[in-house]
Amino acid sequence: KIKVRQPLAELRVLPGNDADRRAILRFADQLCEELNLKKASLHDASAGPLLVPEIKANAKNLGPRFGQRLKDVQQAILKADPLELLKHSQAGAPFQLVHGAETFDLEPADLFISLKAQEGWTGVADRDTQVALDTRITEVLALEGMARDIIRQVQDLRKKSGLEMEDRIILHLETPSELLGKSIAGHRDYIASETLVLNYSATAPTDAQVAQVKIETHELTITLKKA
Repeated sequence: KIKVRQPLAELRVLPGNDADRRAILRFADQLCEELNLKKASLHDASAGPLLVPEIKANAKNLGPRFGQRLKDVQQAILKADPLELLKHSQAGAPFQLVHGAETFDLEPADLFISLKAQEGWTGVADRDTQVALDTRITEVLALEGMARDIIRQVQDLRKKSGLEMEDRIILHLETPSELLGKSIAGHRDYIASETLVLNYSATAPTDAQVAQVKIETHELTITLKKA
């Protein structure tokens, strides 16, 4: 499960109509901001579909009609072009499949269709528009996700401390985790700008508010006071 604050690399959209195409071009930046994405782009249709159909025979529908020929129908469906079967299904009309010397009259309800993205991606389709999200989390993205969680925890401690929104703070962050330390070191300016840090303290300041938290599985001690 991917956390809400975890940044992801890319969202690709294969629009099924001009309205969806225009919406992506117009709101790409807003999508990136709202969904914590690095990139939102249109998929080139000439490169093929974003999502590939996986199709199975609906034996409950087909069995009563074809009886002992059911296995032949299933083979015909298995060997057919999945994209062609998807088109038949979307058309909502009866169609025929040829297997060997036999021709089978089928209906969209005779098929179970699911759309799958390539490995490392997840996707959905609405009418003719396909959307795929890159769910692979690199170390760079993971470290940024940790930084976002740190910001949330610091903001929570600010609130519990009774600080005003505009109050600047002195902040000390301490962790035994090498990975979390790497996240802090790489995002000091980002954390400071989001939590109004005036100065980072090398040691825990006295007369300060303290919170022991976990960022994923990594322990973190947050110490802060009003600057």
